[in-house]
Amino acid sequence: MLLAESIAKITYNSSREPAPFDFDSGYYIPSLALKAVGFFQDERLEEDIKTTLLLFSGNKNLKTDLARAREILIYQQIDDVLWYDWDPIGINDMAPRDEYHSYTPQIFNLVKSNTDRMLIAKTLSKIETYNMGLAGNIEKCLKIADKILAIDMKN
Repeated sequence: MLLAESIAKITYNSSREPAPFDFDSGYYIPSLALKAVGFFQDERLEEDIKTTLLLFSGNKNLKTDLARAREILIYQQIDDVLWYDWDPIGINDMAPRDEYHSYTPQIFNLVKSNTDRMLIAKTLSKIETYNMGLAGNIEKCLKIADKILAIDMKN
């Protein structure tokens, strides 16, 4: 509830209406978000929140360049989909987290260029076939492409 209250306060303050709430309402959001994620016990949500906090705390330019911040968050979400959902070799519970990092830039660039789901799916299938030596699963790759394209739309 405290997290929601702080977010409501800064939302109201940003509307420039009279009688704003405390100027420091936003300062509590990072710590409250981390506490809230502990309640839900969701590793993926925790990773998303920590990544977002690190991005904004470590890069002061992102506070004014929201388009770049959005791109970085989409990039991270694509990487998460490749790791948690695509995972063609089935190793995300035992291998290093960076196993599919090298494929993220290629998929991210396809999303940025407004590529359709079929090209994203074919690219993933080609990676499975040529880079990993697997048979490739175009149906699963189409589902992953849909998930990836949904990320872009909800941001």
